[in-house]
This record gives sequence, C-alpha cells and structure tokens, in this order.
Amino acid sequence: MEVRGIWGHVLTEKSSLIVNDPEAVPFGVGLPSGHPPLTSFLGVPLVRGGKTFGMIALANKEDGYDKFDQEQIEALAVPFVEALTRKQINIELENHKENLENLVAERSEKLIEVNKQLQESNERFKALQDASFGGVAIHAMGSILDCNQALSEITGFSRTELINMDGFKLIAPASLALVLRNVKSGYEQSYEVEGVRKDGSVYPLAIRGKNIFLGGRQVRVMEFRDITERKQTEEERERLLQAIDQSIEAIVITNDKGTIQYTNPAFEKITGYACEEAIGENPRILKSDEHNEAFYKEMWETLTC
Repeated sequence: MEVRGIWGHVLTEKSSLIVNDPEAVPFGVGLPSGHPPLTSFLGVPLVRGGKTFGMIALANKEDGYDKFDQEQIEALAVPFVEALTRKQINIELENHKENLENLVAERSEKLIEVNKQLQESNERFKALQDASFGGVAIHAMGSILDCNQALSEITGFSRTELINMDGFKLIAPASLALVLRNVKSGYEQSYEVEGVRKDGSVYPLAIRGKNIFLGGRQVRVMEFRDITERKQTEEERERLLQAIDQSIEAIVITNDKGTIQYTNPAFEKITGYACEEAIGENPRILKSDEHNEAFYKEMWETLTC
C-alpha cells in the first residue's frame, strides 16, 4: 500500500522530518476524517539493515519542534531499533524452535516406527533362520555377519565364535577354489563340497547362496547342509548294487505288481534273458513248454534261494 503525506515522507526518504506548519507542507495530504488537529510534527525513521520498518512520531508540541528535539528522538531511536530487532529475533527463534521441535517430534515418530518395523523384520528373519533345516550364514566378503543355531550344530563352533569369523575357513582347502568362484559369480544353485568342522574333521557338504542387499550393501546368504548320512546311504546302495551285480546267483527285482525292474548278470547266464529283455516283463516269461515241471521247480529254487 502506498504511504503518502508527512508520514510517508519519513518512511520513504528514511530521514527525520520536523513540521511546525502542516498546512504549508507541499507533500501534505491532509488528515483523515475524525483525526485530531495537527499543529506540529516530528518523525524519526527506524532503519535496520538499510530498510525502514517503522518510525517514532511525535505531534502537537505547543511551541513546535526543533533540532534539539530531533537529536533526542534520533538518539532514542538507536536502542529502540536494537530492542525491536532483538524482539523480532526472539520471535523468529521461538517460531524456529517450535518448528524444529515439531519436525524433531515428527521425525522421531517416523524413526520409532521404522525401528519397530526393522525390529519386526529382524525377528522374522531370525525366526526363518532358526527354523531352517540347514545352517544359514550371512557374510560380507567371507566375514560372517550373522548365522543360525543350525550352523553352530553342523560346524561345532558356537554362534559367538562364528560371528565375524572368516566363513571360508568352514570350507575344506580342496573345495575352496570352487566356492570362491561361485561366490564371485553370484552362483545360486546347490552344489557339493567338503566342509571342515571345529575339530578339523572333513565332511560332505551341500551349499547354495544368494546375493542380497542388507543395510545398504551387498551381502551373501549361504545355506549349509550336512549330507553325511545321504552320502553314506548312497555308498551303501552302491555297495549293494555291486554285490548284486557280482553275485553268481540270479537276482530279480520286481515292483509290487510283479513287473521286473532289474536283473543281475547271473540271471542272464542262467535264463538266457538279457536284462533289457526282462525289464518290464513278468517272471512268468521264464516258463516254457519245452521243460517239465521238475525243471522249472529246480530253476525257481535257484532264483529264490
């Protein structure tokens, strides 16, 4: 809004003004309706940082104002400006403080919620770790960040010992190059290696891994499965198959419907049927009208003894 008249002159010119005959001022604009009569006027601007933000105005001194009055009011204006400035700064500081407190409170609430969600996520992750049938470890460049109880049970190390341990020490030297290669390439399929327990014993191990981002960095989740029992079962099965193949007695394996699934070399020697011919057939193929009952009885006794 435009400010005119003697008040506007003080504010726009940023200089003090003495008027002892208001009607004679060329830039006067008169008084508003209902305003008391104006016989004299002294205005001193309040300036801060080169900007006028107010003024001290006196009016209607009986014998008018002079230079002494102006100097007195100008001297008063200096601490007045300082006081107003401090008050304005205090108001701004209070507003800033209030805004800052509101912001801190809002951020604190969000942080509490984020921490709550993070804690719940960690608890779910830990539950999944501990519920796993295998050992689970999270490592960064081999250094174990966390692991489940199953890994402790498999390796013989306590969880305290495993945390911050070089996880590659759980791998036998003969398998280490393969593991390092798969970690570097991000390989995610299961594969078999040899592991090393705390007591130094070497055991068969199936592992698989997956790279994930955790806490803003890439880490690798590894699953360890002790396959000692499976390997023992496979070895026993292989020994049994070798024993069957090497037996001098004919051996036939059928399913629950009597269909031949396997025959050993001795069966072919005794019956003349190759394994490929017999598989899928019923043992009745061995019966022929060329031989009497005594022959088949003797043969079955040989096959089943």
